[in-house]
Amino acid sequence: MSGSESVVFEGRGGSLRLDDGTVRVSRGRATAIASLRAVHRVDVEEGRGWAHVRLHLTDEDGGGAVSTTPYTVSSRNSAAAHAFRRVVTAAVENARRDPEARVEVRRVEAPGWSPRKRRWVTAGVLYMCLVIGGCSKADAETGAALLLLHLGLAFLGLAWYLLRPLVVLRRRGVTVRADVVRYHHLSNTVRPRYRYTTVEGVTVTADSAVQLFSTHAGDRVDVTYDPNRPEFVAPRSELRGRRHVPEFLCAALGLWWTAAAAAELTGMAAQALTR
Repeated sequence: MSGSESVVFEGRGGSLRLDDGTVRVSRGRATAIASLRAVHRVDVEEGRGWAHVRLHLTDEDGGGAVSTTPYTVSSRNSAAAHAFRRVVTAAVENARRDPEARVEVRRVEAPGWSPRKRRWVTAGVLYMCLVIGGCSKADAETGAALLLLHLGLAFLGLAWYLLRPLVVLRRRGVTVRADVVRYHHLSNTVRPRYRYTTVEGVTVTADSAVQLFSTHAGDRVDVTYDPNRPEFVAPRSELRGRRHVPEFLCAALGLWWTAAAAAELTGMAAQALTR
C-alpha cells in the first residue's frame, strides 16, 4: 500500500484518519498521530444499528513502559467502519514488514482558555460595554473622541501583550537548552510546550509565551525564560530574529490615537471652562 492512500472514519467519539503513512485520532481538541507500526490492531463491533471501530495504539512512555490505548469511534455507517478496518489492517501489515518503520505516537492538543485568560476576557468585555454606554450618552463630538481614546488605549494594551516577551526576556532572561514536549496546533499558528532545567536546577514544563508560524526543525531548541517567573518562556530565535513590525505598528497606532483623542478632549474641556 502506498503512503498516498487514505481512508477516514468519522462518528460519535471523534474521527480516525489514515493518510500519508500515519494514523490520526482526533477527539475534541486532542489529536494523536501514530506511525503504522504503533497500531496494535483495529476491531469492528456491531450492535443495535451501530458500528464501533476500536483502534488500539501501542505507546511507550519515557521510562520504557509499554501500554496499549484503545480509541473508539461509533457510527451507523457499517460499510465505512469495515472499509476503515480493512484498509488500515493492510497498511499495518505492510509497515510491519518494513525494517525501518518505527513505533511512534505523538499527541498534540489545542489549549483551552486558562482561568486567568477568562478573567481578562470578561473584564475586557465589561470594560467595552461601559465604554460604549458612556459614549452613547455624550454628544456626537465628545463620544467620538472618547471612543478614539479607548480604542488607542486598547491598541496600547495589545501592543504590550505582544511585546512583553521581547521586553522582559531581553532585559533579564536566561537562555538554556530545552526539549520540545508537544505542539498546540491553533488556527494558523502553533504554540510549543517546552521542558527545560533552570540554572537553579528546577525542571519546568511550560508553553511558549509567543506563537510560532511553523514547528521547530529539531526536538531541542534554545529558549529564554524569566528568572522571576520560570514558566514565562519563549524560543530564543523569536526574541533575536524577528523584527516585530506588527507589534510596533500596533503600539504606534495606539499612541497616535490616544494622543489625538486626549488633545481633542483637552481642547473641549478648555472651551467649556472659558464659556
